[in-house]
Amino acid sequence: MASTGSILHLVPLNTGGVDRFVRDFCAVRAQDDILHVGDVNAVLERVAYREHWIVPAQVDAIASLYKSRGLPRAIYSHSTLEPVRSVVRAICESFDVPYVLSLHDVDFIANDAVAPERQDRHAFVHAAYARIAPSQFIAREARDALGADCVVIENGYRASTADASGPAEAIEVPGTFDIAVVGALGEHKGLGFLRAVASCLPTNVRILHVGYSDGRLGAGWLADQRVWSTGVFEPEQLPMLLQSAAVRIAFFPNRQSESFSYALSDVWLAGVPAVVPRAGALGDRVESTGAGWVYDVDGRADYVAQLLVECLANVGSKANTVRAAVASLARVEQTVQAVVECFPAFTDVEQQHTTHDVLLSTTLTAEREWSVASQLNTKLMRGEIRKLLGELEFARAKQSSLETEYRDLVVNYDGRGRWVSKLEADLAAMNAAISNQANEIERLAAMLANEHSESIRVQEKYEADIATLRSVIHRYESAISRTVYPFRPLLRRWLNRK
Repeated sequence: MASTGSILHLVPLNTGGVDRFVRDFCAVRAQDDILHVGDVNAVLERVAYREHWIVPAQVDAIASLYKSRGLPRAIYSHSTLEPVRSVVRAICESFDVPYVLSLHDVDFIANDAVAPERQDRHAFVHAAYARIAPSQFIAREARDALGADCVVIENGYRASTADASGPAEAIEVPGTFDIAVVGALGEHKGLGFLRAVASCLPTNVRILHVGYSDGRLGAGWLADQRVWSTGVFEPEQLPMLLQSAAVRIAFFPNRQSESFSYALSDVWLAGVPAVVPRAGALGDRVESTGAGWVYDVDGRADYVAQLLVECLANVGSKANTVRAAVASLARVEQTVQAVVECFPAFTDVEQQHTTHDVLLSTTLTAEREWSVASQLNTKLMRGEIRKLLGELEFARAKQSSLETEYRDLVVNYDGRGRWVSKLEADLAAMNAAISNQANEIERLAAMLANEHSESIRVQEKYEADIATLRSVIHRYESAISRTVYPFRPLLRRWLNRK
């Protein structure tokens, strides 16, 4: 196939390794377009022009645009899942062209899907013009599960290039670390197993997790003083980061099989051997190159921890095999060329930069354009995450400052509150004393009033008794006077006798 015709890449939303593969591909072939397919809408990314168009997740709008341009001439599917699967079929029918399919993961086997979905995925795999596997592991799985042959084309690596996100800030780590774990971590990537292994290592052996994990996007201790997480990073930062941290081996705690693992290529490129599970592409690649060690995927945490200690003691023996593994890695340009050769030949047409009205469901402002791009491009998304983490850190610092001010206010308020409480208690005691005194005064006043009334009553009785006595005396005096009157002459003589 001639290499100048446009390829339309169809990808699902929110993909990690797939996004890296497609963007590396388009860095070599800038004339290609990417259709990010969602359940309701899709986003057409025109790589050469850094444009994003929101379109209905229907083939009519996309087909109408491309028919007006005479492009694309090739369809490249990067998923077997809905809704990508249906859109691929519809576009291929509209253009009357076949599609090439890359099996980036084991979703195509669909053992956990209902029968109709599993059958449709298998049919989609078989109907592809060509099937590409990034590793011998995926090729074996496709052959054993579906009886489908694949062309094995390993994902290539490329030197870092500047883009709209700008250079990433330097990543600082607290000291040196013997072991590195590279990439985003969830439970299926071995987050819980990593913690278990770390707890079994000697206390002087520490692990540097280069990436983020469930529940932690920013830098910090993932396991206290045992595993430090750097947060979001760029692949081109890895060699310098591992070197500055004095990392000697890379540990892959994965609990599920990997289809290729860019992270393994990245650590080899940094000159570091790897310790991986004997499963999937990780085990295949390490065993075939000898650039590391393997462990049983169901091995206990203490067994793996002991293996890591032994590997640290023998890391020098792997220097040559790591260099040989790096030399065997494909470059992106080689991967792209090999993939392009899997497409049917077609006649080149001149590429045009046009926009068809039927495409647009939304006219994007510059701000909205960046928002859409940053959600679809994992490199831009990492930049946005770093920006948001910086804003979050600033917000946390502001929150901490406000909390300190609040605590000071609480202390002052509590002090004032205690003083107010004391004053209130004193006032209450004073009011109680006043109330008691008022009650006592009322009691005394009542008693005095009673005594006054009694005194008046006694005085009145006394005066009445006096009046009665005087009346009696007067009667006696009158009676005596009447009795004595006849004897006055005799009495006078008696009194005047000598």
